[in-house]
Amino acid sequence: MPDEKRRFMRIFFSIKGKLTVGNKSYDVEKIENLGIGGCLITINEKFEKGAECTLAINLCEEKNVTVEGTILRCLEKAVAVQFAKIDTDSLFHLQNIIRYNSNNVDKVEQEIQKHPGLV
Repeated sequence: MPDEKRRFMRIFFSIKGKLTVGNKSYDVEKIENLGIGGCLITINEKFEKGAECTLAINLCEEKNVTVEGTILRCLEKAVAVQFAKIDTDSLFHLQNIIRYNSNNVDKVEQEIQKHPGLV
């Protein structure tokens, strides 16, 4: 895409989660793609661009990766979330998910070294 603005590589990833916007939580059936800086989720809801949110990515029954962010854009049946804040433990797991599911590990490592947190 000529107008691509992504700063981080994305992986195709299909996992469930929970999106919280304001005081309401929504079950997310599928996180379509995932990167160090954001994700695209399948959800049949519309949100205001710039709305603050929290996304919990279900790794297993005992563990979630929890990220605070903002709604970047709403598409038909999908929402793009830009990550803004994450705890150290969740960042570690998120980085490993990206590493182990990427077809370009060298590029992922460069991104992690250049942006060790969510920047």
